[in-house]
Amino acid sequence: MLFCTAAFTQSPSCSNVIKEDSVRFSRKSVFLNWAAKKKLYHIAMELNRNPDCRIVVTGYGNSCLTCQQTSWDRSYSVVQYLRQGGVDSLRFVFRYAQEGYSPSVVSIRNSLPGEDGPALEEPPSPCYSYHGFHKKRCRGKRL
Repeated sequence: MLFCTAAFTQSPSCSNVIKEDSVRFSRKSVFLNWAAKKKLYHIAMELNRNPDCRIVVTGYGNSCLTCQQTSWDRSYSVVQYLRQGGVDSLRFVFRYAQEGYSPSVVSIRNSLPGEDGPALEEPPSPCYSYHGFHKKRCRGKRL
């Protein structure tokens, strides 16, 4: 199933595996640019070398429903790219529509000991997602 939560025990040695980092998106884009892919490639390699470590992927921007959906899409793009790099989907804590940074940023950091959350969440407005897995059932629907 795409949207799941699972128990995952974080190794104490994971605190320095991934330095807090971020990926910046173009103003109206939810897709990764070359620089973001390069950064995420190195993060995926580091995570693959440390299979007991879990990370938190956080998207920002919650001022409107469209902003929340864009935040979800951007966080999802990061998670999907890392999954394509061989990182197990249960190693993510997925967050979106948070406050604190620019809406064009998705931050990536090590999870703290005992920190838990869903590996992926349902999009807030799937009919407006840029990722195509919801498009067929949304034709003709509006918010």
